[in-house]
Amino acid sequence: MAHYIEVTIDPDGNPDSPYAWDRWDMSAIECSTPGGCGGWLECTLDHPGMDPDDEDSPAFDAEEWEIHGVLHTWQGWTWSVPFDGCPVAEWADVNDLWDGVDGPGRYEVDADWDDTECYLTVVGKVDADNEGGE
Repeated sequence: MAHYIEVTIDPDGNPDSPYAWDRWDMSAIECSTPGGCGGWLECTLDHPGMDPDDEDSPAFDAEEWEIHGVLHTWQGWTWSVPFDGCPVAEWADVNDLWDGVDGPGRYEVDADWDDTECYLTVVGKVDADNEGGE
């Protein structure tokens, strides 16, 4: 699984600017997995009495449990539900992703998650012959 951005010349940009964001446009993130790479998402609904750390809870010591008709996974601090699609494309922000971009072209990006945010780093420029590290 890989993620990509496409950098193109901004027709309304300033070609003499020293700043990349003044000269080029960056596309949204593309996921190499058809339909998205999947993942999980924190469930924001209430889960009263469903604490896997509480011995009196029916979900005690459970890693997965069906709650309100959906299979949930305990992440150690919250219940999560499956996410269909690409969470990187959905939540990561490409606006600060200019380090490592040296002109128009297609770039592979690495996604690194903490508890709430997705951080992107440019891996390098790719072409059709080496896309996906092949």
